[in-house]
Amino acid sequence: MQPIVYKQASVKGLRCPALCPDPSGDELLAAMGDGRPRSDADIAADLLIAFGRALRRRPVTQEIMRWELLERNELTNALARYREQEALKLIGLLTRAHYLDVQAIGSLLAAGQAYLTLRAKTADVYNGLRLDKDADWDRVEDAIRSLTSLAFSSGQPAKRKTQPAARRPRRKPEAR
Repeated sequence: MQPIVYKQASVKGLRCPALCPDPSGDELLAAMGDGRPRSDADIAADLLIAFGRALRRRPVTQEIMRWELLERNELTNALARYREQEALKLIGLLTRAHYLDVQAIGSLLAAGQAYLTLRAKTADVYNGLRLDKDADWDRVEDAIRSLTSLAFSSGQPAKRKTQPAARRPRRKPEAR
């Protein structure tokens, strides 16, 4: 694959989705289809699955995401801001679930899909899942549906097992 080259001038005025290779919130909503009424669990699962499918169809986005893990610069910051804005719009659709940390749960499930998608370039198998087989991606999607259904059906927040002070401190990003 050829390296992706962006004009530095385009970074300041980054306009998405025209320049962003990431799936937009509108694209993910459109992938949900027919507009029929859905539960919060179904909305969350549909959006997460649409995100995973969109990401797997975008090899350029995958390369950019790999690059973002290695380097921080003006362009990667702009792309991260766009991705964050789009994600927050979608999370806002699930505000009825006040008892549930939708951001944390959605982040874990989206990050898991992103990792598996990026990992598929260098590994055929991850914990027994064949990353090159549609049937195993179907299993991932089924797991997302199961986990969102369980999370939204409880009606109560999960009890914290550890005290906040016992958590590992966050690493501060290096100054550039």
